[in-house]
Amino acid sequence: MDVDVTGENIHSPRRSSSCQSPASALSSFLSMIEYATKPVLIDIAKCHNIQLPLRINVDALRTLVVSHLSSGECAESEADACMQLVSTFHIQSDVSYMLTKYIFQIQILSSITSLVRSRPLQRILSCLHVSFESTMSFSKLRSELRKLITRLKNGKRSEEARNKVIAQDEQLRREREKIQEDWPQLVPNTLKKKIVKLFHEKTSSEALATFPCASCSSLTLNIECKKMLLATFKSAI
Repeated sequence: MDVDVTGENIHSPRRSSSCQSPASALSSFLSMIEYATKPVLIDIAKCHNIQLPLRINVDALRTLVVSHLSSGECAESEADACMQLVSTFHIQSDVSYMLTKYIFQIQILSSITSLVRSRPLQRILSCLHVSFESTMSFSKLRSELRKLITRLKNGKRSEEARNKVIAQDEQLRREREKIQEDWPQLVPNTLKKKIVKLFHEKTSSEALATFPCASCSSLTLNIECKKMLLATFKSAI
């Protein structure tokens, strides 16, 4: 059976999501799941390598598929349908960071917020353990999804900060280990000669020669001596 990037059956080119934006295609797919038959849902689950129990009803099957998609697990899966879904969101972008399930989850949830319909939205919120009343309006359900995305973003920032500190500590640890392994190091002869030459230059009789200051009579190094014309003082006066 042929499937598109999210596992949906392709019956004709017109039904392909290739002309839609990734967010629109995913929103349509989530709506389709709410009305798909059990065999179709099983095919979708297999395309995403979702583990299924031996016995499962249709509603639980829908929840498993939506939970997989809405949690961003496709980003860390090697299933063909998962990799194709991720590629639809990143095909035109140069991703220079490591794509994790949490980053992908925020991305797909943010993209479908204004597109997803009420019924699949309720299932998404339920899968992500967001409490809501069955009598809530569609706008309030969307508001709950936006609040969830904000919490996820804040959590991601905290996680990124922790990971940055851990990475810095790890780098310092490796640098210390490298110094310990390489210590003591042989000093190159060229560096030895350069240091000896500098020492001789700075401790020579010429470098250490002094003269008495004409103003305060203190001894000063010749190298710090400055000659000034008498005319300079006259012009200043």
